[in-house]
Amino acid sequence: MGNPNAFGAIMSEKVSYQTFAGVRGGKQLGAINLTPYHGVLLCATFSVLLGCILKDDGRLTDIQSKLDQNRRKWTSATASHYQFNFRWLCHCPFLIEPVNISVRANRIVDVAFVADDVPFAVRSVRHYRTIEGLFNLLQAGIDNNVHAISAEYHPELGYPVKAFIDYEADAVDEERAFEIYSLNIR
Repeated sequence: MGNPNAFGAIMSEKVSYQTFAGVRGGKQLGAINLTPYHGVLLCATFSVLLGCILKDDGRLTDIQSKLDQNRRKWTSATASHYQFNFRWLCHCPFLIEPVNISVRANRIVDVAFVADDVPFAVRSVRHYRTIEGLFNLLQAGIDNNVHAISAEYHPELGYPVKAFIDYEADAVDEERAFEIYSLNIR
């Protein structure tokens, strides 16, 4: 351990540090003189603020636990061939129509509009995901510490039936949600 009075010695030290706010046209706009005492206070303040920002209040832990539990249910159902009705709920008008997605060997093989059973062009299929892909979307949201995330799962099979992700607190129209209904395992 060091000298117990070392902190007091630092606090009374008359050493000065300067941080410049800016320079315009070669002229200094402002400077702040900081003593070691101020540096300690700033460090403590930033540490507390950073701790509050990074603190997991249990919300993400609970969401992660539910995702893991339901992914295990889905995996144990050993469903590699299935069909489900799906709808994105987002500010993406070309994707909000309900579609029927067919999956074989864990790959999307067909996407058709529910209303008239007209299939999508192959290039449009990339906007949709398998159930495992939707689990991965939710996991990415958790891993990236999105602003808000929620999901509801099928009680027996565990697949997500509804989910909502808000990527940024102050952004508008970047939210994404989806719903699944009428899933049939083949």
